Amino acid sequence: MRISTLYAVAKATNVTPAWLLGLGMQETACEPKAIDRELLGRITEAIHMAYKTEKVALSPADLGRLAADRYQEIAAAAETEEERSAMVKLIALQMRRMLAERRAEILTGKRQA
Repeated sequence: MRISTLYAVAKATNVTPAWLLGLGMQETACEPKAIDRELLGRITEAIHMAYKTEKVALSPADLGRLAADRYQEIAAAAETEEERSAMVKLIALQMRRMLAERRAEILTGKRQA
């Protein structure tokens, strides 16, 4: 591989040339970040209650997947406890609205504009 190609690929994929070559992998292969159990619990509860309120079944596996996805979004975007709490509330509201819209689509037989 030519060096110019290496740098072009690194730039296009937003990684370092050393990472592409596998150098320094020991330093980057660190322990996983600790999970904020309280935040994950609040997210899981918010999703569960949204589905329960809208009377929509959700398997435990799907609940876990949704909670994990939302956890990653919040953990990446929020810096303070206040931001995290606000985002959990927003996610709950978005879930309820999405479920209500889907129910309306099913009942009317068409999608809302």
